[in-house]
Amino acid sequence: MTLSSWRAIAEVAGIVGLAGCVGSAPPAMRAVATSPCAGPEAQVTINQVTISGSTATIQVNPGSRSIDPTGGGVRWKFSQNAYSFTGDGVSFKPNQPAGPASAPPTNDPTLFVWCFNNTTSTPDATWNYTIKFSANAAPTKVWSCDPTIINRGGKLDAEAVMTVSCQ
Repeated sequence: MTLSSWRAIAEVAGIVGLAGCVGSAPPAMRAVATSPCAGPEAQVTINQVTISGSTATIQVNPGSRSIDPTGGGVRWKFSQNAYSFTGDGVSFKPNQPAGPASAPPTNDPTLFVWCFNNTTSTPDATWNYTIKFSANAAPTKVWSCDPTIINRGGKLDAEAVMTVSCQ
C-alpha cells in the first residue's frame, strides 16, 4: 500500500470514530456539538403550555439559566410539537445588559437560539425578554410571554420552573 492509501484509511477511520462518539454522546453534548454559537449552549425548555380563552401560561424550565461567561448560547425548545415560535420568537427588551449578540436561524419552528458574547463584565445580570409563539392548530393567535434570564454569577437560581402569564 502507498502512503496516500494509508492516509485515506486513517482519515476514514477518524471520521467513523468521531461519528461514533457523537452518536453515543448524551443529548446535551450532541446539542453543543451542533451549536451555531461560539461556546456552550444552555437549554431552556418550555413545558406545559396552557391556553384557556383569552389567557395562556407557559412553564419555563429552568426559571433561571446561567450563561457561560466567556460566551455561548441559550436554546429555547418547546417540549411539545403543538406550538411554534414566530420569526422573532425570542426578543430581548431595550436597555438590557451586554450579552445577546445574534439569533441564528434554526430551521425548526419549535426551537429558538440566541448566541451571547462574553458576559464577564455582567456576572449577575438579568435579561428581560419576550417569547412569541402560536399554537399550530390556531396559528393566527400569537401569544406573548415575558420571562427573564437571571445569571447568578454562573450558578442556577434555586427556582427550577417558572410559570409565566402570556397575553
